[in-house]
Amino acid sequence: MALTKVSYSMIQGDPVNVQDFGALGNGTADDTSAIQLAVNAAAGKTVIFPPTTAGYKLTAPISVSANTTLIGDNTIITNTASNIFLLDSVSNISITGFKFVGDSSYIAVFVQDTTAPCSYLNISDNICNECRLFNSFSAIHAVSSGSTYLYNYYNTASHRAKQIKIIGNRGYCSSPPTHGTQDMFILVQFAENVEITNNIAQGYNDGLQLWGGDWHTTGPWCWDGSHLTGNATISNNVLTVAYSGISTICSYGVTIVGNSIYQGSAELLDVEASYTVVVADNSVNTTNGIVFAMFLPCAEVIFSNNTALCSTGSIALFTNSATLNSSCGRVQFIGNSITSNDASGSTIFSTGSQNDLHIIGNNFQNVIYSQFGPINT
Repeated sequence: MALTKVSYSMIQGDPVNVQDFGALGNGTADDTSAIQLAVNAAAGKTVIFPPTTAGYKLTAPISVSANTTLIGDNTIITNTASNIFLLDSVSNISITGFKFVGDSSYIAVFVQDTTAPCSYLNISDNICNECRLFNSFSAIHAVSSGSTYLYNYYNTASHRAKQIKIIGNRGYCSSPPTHGTQDMFILVQFAENVEITNNIAQGYNDGLQLWGGDWHTTGPWCWDGSHLTGNATISNNVLTVAYSGISTICSYGVTIVGNSIYQGSAELLDVEASYTVVVADNSVNTTNGIVFAMFLPCAEVIFSNNTALCSTGSIALFTNSATLNSSCGRVQFIGNSITSNDASGSTIFSTGSQNDLHIIGNNFQNVIYSQFGPINT
């Protein structure tokens, strides 16, 4: 939205302008205090950030109050010392139209639930340069002494976030943090009714992840039917990653459709300990990655009409039950096209105790099939 007189008239109530509170936007002066004053004054209203050539410099996160809309016009905000916007136990927040310049160790929109979940969030049409876009951090996870307590907390519906939309954002990173440090471009935890659509990310280690628990942890997690993130759509995103693409872990009711994933050396379309998941019409082009990964227990999972081009030694489908559940439900692998440019062939693995696995009507080129465990064809 351009910050013109026309667009101002579209804003309900009198918007707050950060420059009226002393923000200079010259790229040199520290605008942290001025912007925080503006955001505090606008609690429940709209804050506008008029664009400047050099942008606004921050040295600490800006805490955002509930019911607040932040609007930029390709407005540059730079913070290489910390996260940029902090949402802690607040809801009804919209953040649009910014160009975030930061460090890959930090997040543009950092969300946590110290006293309550953050619901009804709209993060759209922003650009990230080096920093990551979105991380919904579990404050309860950070302080809990065991997985049973964590499970009991998030198994209460009122403790899970609702209605998160992350749409039309772009991110570029030249120096991503080490894989395994929650380094993905977008991470959503313990949330329901999630839409992640039309985003572009390039250069990050990991792309997008839904996380509803850790099935490696000893405790009452998803194998007894308790999945704590769900009803999510991940669609039409374009990811160029060094490691993993799209992952859904301990989740339910997830649709992953129409995404394009490039490069990557690990799981590119990854379903772990989840149920009622559709992975369809996605495109993967990888040098040496696992195109489809499924770590059990999973149930009612469909991989359908996906295409993949693998340059060398890629794995088309890998399943592993890990002895956590002996009653895994149906998994279907139907109508996919997997082509390997490696003359020695890529490999499809089916391992473990998956008792209702269907591999039907797929087109495999230069692909070797290996079976370990029961299978239906």
